[in-house]
Amino acid sequence: MGGGIMASIFEKIANVILRPFFNMVVLEEDGPETVHRKKVMVGVHVSIYVVCVATLLRTPWMVANGERLTARWLGFVVALSTSLIFGTHLFYTKTLTDRGIAGTLYGAVLAFIVNDWGGAALDSLRVWPCGIIVLDIALVCGTKKSVSYTILGTIVLWFTLVNLEGIFRVGLFDFEYFLDTQEYRHDWYNCEKIPCKRKPDYMLITMAVQVIIYVVDYHVTSTFAEGMRKEHKKIEAAIVAAQDIATALSRFDLVGAEDSIRTASLPEPLHNALNHILENLKMYRPYLPQSCLVTDYQSPGQGQGGHGKDGSGVFSNPYSVNKDESTSWRS
Repeated sequence: MGGGIMASIFEKIANVILRPFFNMVVLEEDGPETVHRKKVMVGVHVSIYVVCVATLLRTPWMVANGERLTARWLGFVVALSTSLIFGTHLFYTKTLTDRGIAGTLYGAVLAFIVNDWGGAALDSLRVWPCGIIVLDIALVCGTKKSVSYTILGTIVLWFTLVNLEGIFRVGLFDFEYFLDTQEYRHDWYNCEKIPCKRKPDYMLITMAVQVIIYVVDYHVTSTFAEGMRKEHKKIEAAIVAAQDIATALSRFDLVGAEDSIRTASLPEPLHNALNHILENLKMYRPYLPQSCLVTDYQSPGQGQGGHGKDGSGVFSNPYSVNKDESTSWRS
């Protein structure tokens, strides 16, 4: 219960903070899926801006205190640069393309790999779990499968490289860019090169756990997201079909309504209910006066004496139906 309350509080805070940015990019003509994708990517861009800018603002202070800039700094620069490119395009044009989503996510993957590189080289905080967020965003936004495959493959390749380096220490962590070994030595290290070599079984188990986490997350999230998209499309198709059927029934176009019911993909309860209405109207239709079956109908009060403008007694139909079509179901 406490977790639900905290989640609700965080959701309200996020909505308050991000709503002005949502309003900047969401257009009235955007469909539900486009609005959803825009909201997700706005949250991604704003989060990257805040985290990266707050971190990079420390750079002058770090340099003034004699600290060397590690790959973590480079990772934040990469993330901010790619987000500025694609985020500016989103906010300026108010359009979101698959290329823009993919470019942002690729940049985020590269940034977290570079950042994790620095953490692994210094044997400090690792950020490889951040890739799960990037992968989930790709799946939730409905990008092409090639995008999520590329992200997953890149992350698995990185795990392979960094864990092999942990076993063999071939030099991936020994670039001059990182802190010198002597500057970063602690009492518990007993090797010349930091980080020290690890046992092969330990590194292989670590890599296996990392890969399993990503693969399971990919399978669960992709299955859920794909199922939700299919259900959404079914609901949209059912709404359109129900609208067409209701229009035909209101005109007593029973033939057209029957064809629509037969071919439409509707939930079974709705399908049965519409069939029941259709059967009732078939039995009731012969007892209706001919005036009720006129397709060219308009509301009483238009024209003379409640008749059409020409006084013919023929009213215009609120549904635009051809006269040729109307005669087909009168007989």
